Amino acid sequence: PELFSAVALDVPFLDPLFTLQDAALPLTVNEWEEFGNPHEGGAREAIAEFSPLRRASALGRALPPTLLRPALRDARTGWWESFKFAAAARFSAPASNVVVHADDRGHFGPAAGRAHADDVALPVAWLLERGDAGEGVPIADGAAAGEGGAAGEDGAAGE
Repeated sequence: PELFSAVALDVPFLDPLFTLQDAALPLTVNEWEEFGNPHEGGAREAIAEFSPLRRASALGRALPPTLLRPALRDARTGWWESFKFAAAARFSAPASNVVVHADDRGHFGPAAGRAHADDVALPVAWLLERGDAGEGVPIADGAAAGEGGAAGEDGAAGE
């Protein structure tokens, strides 16, 4: 967690152990090739080792600000996984700032237009607002962020 100042995850696969046990869910049997079948041999323990939900439950320290964006009409990843992860992270480390923003979209989000632009802008805005982006990074006219030549909060150019 200390490597990142903020995290944004779209349609994350956060509870592989539970999901991979239910062969009735779409794509589960296909995923056994990649992750292993939890009903066979030692695959259950291996899946539990890398499960983000299990790891969050045992974290014991706060996560960086985290935005989880499950899609309510997604047949590939369950929207409930993000809520379970957020609850586990908050219980393990109450200082964790984990936000779940579920919306009525499919796995790939809107294809075009204003809806697509809004879908892309949300996690970018989240990361820029909470992260270290821009600190010491030169802007177009060569001035450092926050110095003369950069637009201020009101949008007016500096002296």
